[in-house]
Amino acid sequence: MDEQYAVEVRHLSKKFARSLKRAMWYGLSDIAALTLVPRRRRSPHWDARALDALRDGVTPQSGVPAVRDEELRPSEFWALRDVSFALKPGESLGLLGANGAGKSTLFSILSGIYAPTYGQAIYRGQLQALIALGAGFHPSLSGRENVYINAAILGLRQREVDAIYEQIVDFSGIRDFMDAPIRSYSSGMVVRLAFSIAVHLDPDVLLIDEVLAVGDASFQLKCARFARTLTNSGKTLVVVSHNMLIIQMMCRQALWLDRGRMIKMGDTHEVSKDYQRYMLERDAAEASSEKKSSSATFSALILGVEWLDAEGRRCDRLAWGRPHSLAIDFEAFAEIDCARLWLQIGAVGKEGSIIAASMFSDGHYMKIKKGRRRVVARLDALPLAQDNLYQVSVGIRDWSGHVMLSDSYASNYYSVNEHGILYRGGLGSNTASHGTSPLIAVPYEWIGTEGVDLSRT
Repeated sequence: MDEQYAVEVRHLSKKFARSLKRAMWYGLSDIAALTLVPRRRRSPHWDARALDALRDGVTPQSGVPAVRDEELRPSEFWALRDVSFALKPGESLGLLGANGAGKSTLFSILSGIYAPTYGQAIYRGQLQALIALGAGFHPSLSGRENVYINAAILGLRQREVDAIYEQIVDFSGIRDFMDAPIRSYSSGMVVRLAFSIAVHLDPDVLLIDEVLAVGDASFQLKCARFARTLTNSGKTLVVVSHNMLIIQMMCRQALWLDRGRMIKMGDTHEVSKDYQRYMLERDAAEASSEKKSSSATFSALILGVEWLDAEGRRCDRLAWGRPHSLAIDFEAFAEIDCARLWLQIGAVGKEGSIIAASMFSDGHYMKIKKGRRRVVARLDALPLAQDNLYQVSVGIRDWSGHVMLSDSYASNYYSVNEHGILYRGGLGSNTASHGTSPLIAVPYEWIGTEGVDLSRT
């Protein structure tokens, strides 16, 4: 493995049998043949079948073979076909694809559950796979006891768990229930605790497979924003989620799989836009051919957002205190009678939103004609502090807010121009800094009352 990579997947292919009975028979016959059949009697595809039987995951000596359908025996299929990619420390990758695309198979190979038929999947450092969160919890023990047991299974000593226990509890947000038995927890609470344990064990590579789907929306966003902190510290993330907002917030790159094959890999927003369009067009075609509407098909696709300055020009860096407009581009696949839009501005790695605008709050709604459209939200000022990165989240729902008319969207990161200390009396020497960097920066001044003598350094 190249030392500069944290995860490297080389020409990975994996096949399965749809029938369990046939799969067991194939495995037994391959193992028997491996020991009984002379080399001269072996079939052309012997290497692949021997690898499946032995589970050693080593590419045959003949090199990287072509993955051919004629290798397949009755009921077999390719779950992955010649997948290759590499991630450096600090990089993040989201896996996109419909059910059966091969995402979970890839995760299982990376985490060591399966061996590949061809190719290699290797990683550097400690790997933590979040595939079935809470599976190792004992239902009769408390949350506190399960934290220590879970961490001990993963190799941590008690004093090491003591050092991170408060961080785990704070992140999970269920402090009041830590001494209650796990069996009294809701599924969302189990996910909160298990996820918090996993991310605080300091893994080098973190695999996250749809485990956040059970958690509530606020916790999902909290985890997504926390991903920025992990990648900044050099951790490598691979994420599977059907929630496009989670993928766009957690991952800088995306890989689109379809029927085990790589379709496209690159910038998350570019890949996700193409994937969403493909899925919407496919669902619409299927619904049309069946002469019925599909409730799973969205009515619109958010194409992107961009900031405009006071003169209406696109800007990639925000100017403190100046008016800006946020342009939201989307495509409506049919006429929409009553839609409402919401947007939030949050700081990357921080919990909660800083600025929000919602048609649900101000009473507006939209009637949208079919085609590509744009809505602009004008903000009189952006008092955002420097030294932070900011991200915009946008969504379109029906008039009630209960039905999503489009997948939610998370923008790329934005920064704010340097504005220094906003003290109205002029700048003084900045000799010390206390606390964390603020998210909102507003002009201020100090005023002393009787008995208080203010002075400047």
